[in-house]
Amino acid sequence: MQGVACILVILHHLSGHISSFWLFQYVGYLAVGFFLFCSGYGLVISLNGKIGYLRHLILVRIPSMLLAYLIANVIYLCVRLATGTFKRGGLLDFLFGGNAIVSYSWYIICILYLYMAFWLCHVCFREHPHIADASLVIAVALWVAVMIYSGANHPHRYNAVICFLGGYFAGRNKRFGEAMVGRTVLFMAAAVLPPSFVAVVFCVVQDFPIWIRLIFMELSVCAFVIIMLNSGSIFCSMAEKSVFDSLGKFSLEFYLYQGLVMLLFRNSLVHIGSDLLFCMVVFSGSVIIGKLMHCVDARLNIFLEQAVENLT
Repeated sequence: MQGVACILVILHHLSGHISSFWLFQYVGYLAVGFFLFCSGYGLVISLNGKIGYLRHLILVRIPSMLLAYLIANVIYLCVRLATGTFKRGGLLDFLFGGNAIVSYSWYIICILYLYMAFWLCHVCFREHPHIADASLVIAVALWVAVMIYSGANHPHRYNAVICFLGGYFAGRNKRFGEAMVGRTVLFMAAAVLPPSFVAVVFCVVQDFPIWIRLIFMELSVCAFVIIMLNSGSIFCSMAEKSVFDSLGKFSLEFYLYQGLVMLLFRNSLVHIGSDLLFCMVVFSGSVIIGKLMHCVDARLNIFLEQAVENLT
């Protein structure tokens, strides 16, 4: 299902280059919200099911993600300098605005922050899970506050971190997690998603205040997550043979490098005029580069794991 979300994300980003994809401008928050839900849920399940997971998280998982992001920054920087698209900006604009070297990297920065917050809360309050839960909620609220202070007028980003908490508590509370799966809740979600999505589009077009847009965004993304979770059981039998499953396995690199392909083929030096050809090049190029860099990142991950084992 993460592979399906990957498709929605790249269509959303392509909508900034292809006018006929205008509707996909409004689907990005749905897919990113699903990714963040999966991240929160996966962290809790791993914490409960793997011995020494907090140690692995801080010594291997987070450093490997950070290293993958730093490598992407070096590659992007070379391309931006060569194409004349490098922009200078302040720290907050780099983290939350439009001057990040890696396109759309706010999501990666957000993930790194949330993983660090998760680790810190559960290390400090290992014996007090309820305090750990409350601390993580505070950490998420602080992140949202910083985004608002930075002037990042993007409610879908606030929506994303809220979805992280949804996944976290779905993993922490078995009843809450089970309540999200079932025919009744699926029908309810299917009834809520279309009108709430239309309301989001209307609010954006009419430039309604952020808090109004956020209400409808939260309704639609919650409905979307429920539909995705219930649909997952339908496709699980064919997942290993599906192109979507392959995309899901290197979704991090796919996300990191799709902006690079767009940058390479629509700039002052190279410009593919045909929208159809550009779309095909971006998708195929993102898959190829994402898969290649996933192999590189996997080797680095193995190196980190071996280094940690040797040190201990």
